[in-house]
Amino acid sequence: MKPKVAGPWLSYTEITDRTTEQIRRYVEESQHRTGLQALVRREWAYGAYMGWRALMVDMNDQLTFLHDDQRLEALLIAHEPL
Repeated sequence: MKPKVAGPWLSYTEITDRTTEQIRRYVEESQHRTGLQALVRREWAYGAYMGWRALMVDMNDQLTFLHDDQRLEALLIAHEPL
């Protein structure tokens, strides 16, 4: 059985933009929560980043990938609790 696809494949840019917004949302949510709820949202943000990285690491334009990788990682690091 062939898997159902909701639409055409997403481009690198579309996937990166969606991942960026997802990370931002989880990070923002983590700032409005405490304890385990905050930690879970930070883990979700990190998971979104790692998923993006696993999918995109082999893309042809390594300079674009490295730039986006640093930018997404910075979103996570900027909001780490001390």
